[in-house]
Amino acid sequence: MITKSSLKGVLGFFIVILIGIGLALAGSQHGASALGVPIFALAVGLIFSIQWLVFIPAFAMQTEKFFDITGALTYISVTLITVLLSPSVDTRVILLLIMV
Repeated sequence: MITKSSLKGVLGFFIVILIGIGLALAGSQHGASALGVPIFALAVGLIFSIQWLVFIPAFAMQTEKFFDITGALTYISVTLITVLLSPSVDTRVILLLIMV
């Protein structure tokens, strides 16, 4: 039998997915694409994927050890990937990459 608590969890899961898809679509309007996929949407999908993949073992072990390093690695990797996939990389983009 489905409990009220588990129903809330499943509902919350789908709400978060829909919010993520909405943000990815809204942020991708008139943006650059790589292989037919908007780079912004690709970044949102990559961020969600990395965070959820790390959440699984962290939840199983009931630990928060992974989250700081995962957040940093996610931030750095997504920033680098979006710059590398950008159609034009100039001095301003490189400067922003270094400063971020």
